[in-house]
Amino acid sequence: MVTGSLRYLNSRSITLIQCIEEVIILCCAQHKLLLDVPVKEIRKFTLDMLSYFEANHSDIIAEISVRSDERATRIKNESCSDRTYNG
Repeated sequence: MVTGSLRYLNSRSITLIQCIEEVIILCCAQHKLLLDVPVKEIRKFTLDMLSYFEANHSDIIAEISVRSDERATRIKNESCSDRTYNG
């Protein structure tokens, strides 16, 4: 798990940290950046990649965090305003 620059998020939620990590990994997978990585090395590669983002691209991490908060607020507002669905 990424720690350093994401420590400020610990008070908010471990789930948000996991979400940020998943966004980064899924973006890389979507753009086929993991195809050349042997299956046995995927975990190490993704941990190294997350550490790289933490050290070199904290701006991207912060942007994902802000957008996650905005989406969560929108989802909460929409789910509370329209109760016509019955799951």
